[in-house]
Amino acid sequence: MSAQAERFRDIIGRADLRDRLQQSLRTGRISHAYILEGEPRSGKRYLADLFSRALVCEQLGEDPQTGLLEPCGCCSACTRVLAGTHPDVLTITHEKETSIGVDEIRKQLVGQSQISAYEGGRRIYIVPDSEIMTGAAQNALLKTLEEPTPGVTILLLARSAGLLLPTIVSRCVLLSLRPIGEDALTGFLMKHRHIVDYRARIAAAFSQGSIGRAIDLAESDRFERFRRDAVTLIMDLPRLTTHGILERLRTLTGDAQKDGDDAQQQTRDEKQPDIQTLLDVCAWLLRDALVCAASDMSAPEGHLILTDQILYSKKIASILQPDELVQLLLRTEEVRRQLAVHVNEELAMELFLLSWKGRMKEISA
Repeated sequence: MSAQAERFRDIIGRADLRDRLQQSLRTGRISHAYILEGEPRSGKRYLADLFSRALVCEQLGEDPQTGLLEPCGCCSACTRVLAGTHPDVLTITHEKETSIGVDEIRKQLVGQSQISAYEGGRRIYIVPDSEIMTGAAQNALLKTLEEPTPGVTILLLARSAGLLLPTIVSRCVLLSLRPIGEDALTGFLMKHRHIVDYRARIAAAFSQGSIGRAIDLAESDRFERFRRDAVTLIMDLPRLTTHGILERLRTLTGDAQKDGDDAQQQTRDEKQPDIQTLLDVCAWLLRDALVCAASDMSAPEGHLILTDQILYSKKIASILQPDELVQLLLRTEEVRRQLAVHVNEELAMELFLLSWKGRMKEISA
């Protein structure tokens, strides 16, 4: 479990959700079902694990510094939840990567939910990726939600509640994990993960508000290498032929995929992040160049994202007009939309980089 989920006090940018769960713990009014919705790596599982631990903790108590109710983290119940061996905190598993079938829901949740808690407290079911439940699986679960068993709480983790049946959503408490602001993420990385300021700021910017992704990026040497190599590719565009651009693109994305240690940390939703990351590098270079242009090349370092590329950002701003920078930024978003509908990634990126080359042929590295 990641450090930010160890205590309620460590949750950042989610005070509203924290306070709602705290109120439930204080009053004992625990719902029979919750939906935690948010993008991949937004912290859904961390929050579910923390809440589950609080519900079964044998020594739940108030933190004297924050006044928050916190699980102790050291009792038998807490240690077993952390180890994944508590008999009353169960995670639904599934064989197929793309779907959760009706038999899996019936056997692991519907049927089991009729059994009393083994340790006399609350029985908790966590359903990761609940949006991939088949229609039949959701209908089977719906019957349990309509006639909930006392002492049972179901936590549905989903990318979006809109991907679940409206009848299911209407019977659950909805908790939305919205993107966290860059300043909050930067501060968290520096304080709790001991990341240097410039690297924390870059990771926060590239994370798109996801705390899990921000941590991975900040602590990933692969990401740092990829980011620097991506900038080098963009700087070299004026001198590269079309074939050379394609070869460099293949080398860049191919090498990134070969790093097994970091690749194993990626979730099902993030198997190939590198094309998107390359687009992010392009977008942030353009954004920094716009900031430089707007400030007559005197932009404070704190206003830029790629602070190690200030000179290059200024060079871009000295060659391209603001409207040209904006057009390139719009082009990055157009490529994102193309990739979202599964066009040929390599071809889309090759054409995009050629448009960069055409605009910046006067810039030399």
